[in-house]
Amino acid sequence: MTHTRDALVLVDLQKAFFDEEGLAERQTAIVDASNRLIDAAHSADLPIYVIPTEHSRDESTWTLNMLEAGTGFLFQGDEGTQIVPGLKTTDTTKVEKTRDSAFFGTDLNMRFVNKRISRIILAGVSTHGCVAQ
Repeated sequence: MTHTRDALVLVDLQKAFFDEEGLAERQTAIVDASNRLIDAAHSADLPIYVIPTEHSRDESTWTLNMLEAGTGFLFQGDEGTQIVPGLKTTDTTKVEKTRDSAFFGTDLNMRFVNKRISRIILAGVSTHGCVAQ
């Protein structure tokens, strides 16, 4: 019998996403709920992945929409790309993405295979658009 396990995946919990209308006033509640999930995952000895979006200024990681508009965002090192204040990231694994899907152009799937992760608990901001696999 193959041993499989679960993992917690937290997507786009970054400062810039809370600039959006409707999210700014929910930031504390979202961070608190995410921290409860993190605490539960730690208690269950589950791996935790924090997945931020970060782009290069040289346009090499920009999406087609960004290229067409001639403007990028979420640049590496900018304040907006930082993890939202208060999120417990100790003993988590950070995997940066440059596309909506956390599985496109990252090694996330390989990490899941190597750890025999077969199921994920997904939370964060805009998660409905961040998994395409």
